Amino acid sequence: MFRILGHTSNALRYIGLALLAFTVGCADAAVFEVPDAPAQRGRIQVQNDEEVLRQRVQLRSELLPVVPVGQFAAALESPGDASFALVLVGEVEPPALDGTQLQASHSVIHGSKAYVAYNVQGPVRKGGVDVFDMSQPDEPALISQALITDTDVSALHLQGSTELYLATATDDMIFESPAVLEVVDMQGGKLTAETHRVDLPSYAGTGVHLAGGMLYVTSGTGGEPVGGLSIFDPATLALMRFDPFDDARAVDVKGGVVVAMRGTPGGLRFYDAGDGAFLRSFEPGGANVPESKATVFLSRGCAFYAAGDEGLRVVNVETGVTVATLSVPDIDGVAIEHEVTNGASHSGNLVFIANGGAGLFVAQATHDLDAESTEGCNSPDFGLTLLGQVQFPGGPSANYVDSKGNLLFVANGLGGLSIVRIDR
Repeated sequence: MFRILGHTSNALRYIGLALLAFTVGCADAAVFEVPDAPAQRGRIQVQNDEEVLRQRVQLRSELLPVVPVGQFAAALESPGDASFALVLVGEVEPPALDGTQLQASHSVIHGSKAYVAYNVQGPVRKGGVDVFDMSQPDEPALISQALITDTDVSALHLQGSTELYLATATDDMIFESPAVLEVVDMQGGKLTAETHRVDLPSYAGTGVHLAGGMLYVTSGTGGEPVGGLSIFDPATLALMRFDPFDDARAVDVKGGVVVAMRGTPGGLRFYDAGDGAFLRSFEPGGANVPESKATVFLSRGCAFYAAGDEGLRVVNVETGVTVATLSVPDIDGVAIEHEVTNGASHSGNLVFIANGGAGLFVAQATHDLDAESTEGCNSPDFGLTLLGQVQFPGGPSANYVDSKGNLLFVANGLGGLSIVRIDR
């Protein structure tokens, strides 16, 4: 059952809505509830005082070496030998909530702003969101923060400057299962405590992406009811389609195609971005670690997905053929179970790979991945070359990475967040 809850002040826009048909039918009717505002008060703690938030950000200006590692690394003797340089411009201390330190789990760079999600590993559910002003890339400014006392935030996406969509897991027993889509209202580019929530199937919301007037949300990691991909109308939060499958981990949209990633075993499911209709699926494998963070992105006719213990995989979206793989290099002093690929992102022909305890790695693609073309995966010379490990002052750790233009956000787990400028 999918259930929407909203604050009294914003509830009228949801009254009278009806859910559209599932791809697979739901036995329960939709229930729309409008609880009294006091029942929600104190759950979300908002801080918009920039002087207070500034204390969590340390500005830096430090060149980050890229060091060859293992037999797959290219012969880079120093960062100066490469066609790019990485400069650390800021380090962000993770927030704490009720004595529990949160960890960065996801980020989205949108225009001159960046949005970062936080959660907690293990059974405790606490989370939050940061908003950064990146209009001066060398001076990142934390301008807004919201901490949520009962909810992990695993992923987020933005609509304009008014609503932020969160894929979460909550302790609130009013829902059928812990997975929840939460929509945070924003005012003047800053977070508020006004939110609306939609029940999702399974244990946790894992991915969310808004594109073409449709909102795509994955939920999974086991349990009943089975998760999968839910497609909503973002204007009303009415459910349009639902495709159930186990261990749904991430979603991306590009070029009229939607891809949803699953784990255990690793697989990709594709949909038409016009109407959400299912197209095809492939199971290239990997992603064998249960309840793991993972990402997927589309570029040049390729799907790049984090395959956990089997590294990064690149799959042709039309044929399902794996056209490139990058294994996780073995790093001295890091337990093998911590050497897993959790995420990847790209900027131009550079691919940045978050390899968990092994740290952040950078690879070079034979094609510019920002170019609007589908010939990449269909080209016989398409490939990736691993350049090396990015050396951070605090040591290796990278649980998530996001890049756009010349900016790079790296979640360092309990080490917080690193903001990096890419110079070419």
